[in-house]
Amino acid sequence: MTFEDPNSNTELWTCINAGDEIELEADLIVEGFTKLHGGRFYRVLAKTDSQGESHFTAFVVQSEITDELLQVAPAFVCNYRVNSSMNLA
Repeated sequence: MTFEDPNSNTELWTCINAGDEIELEADLIVEGFTKLHGGRFYRVLAKTDSQGESHFTAFVVQSEITDELLQVAPAFVCNYRVNSSMNLA
């Protein structure tokens, strides 16, 4: 029996859903500006799939600094919390 590494990018992306929260390994800095803070949890608003129109697999979160929507690669996630209170009927 073969098991995938639960810490692989693919497994992590599969386990985390919209509504869950991800914690970043470090600050996300784009063109010299901090967009997201490391060590803070961000709610996943959506997921992009490299199989579709996106160029890479990512989680979409909203910056509390700039209020913009940003894509975060699974490799940048150090921890996550599953939001069990969401009722997706």
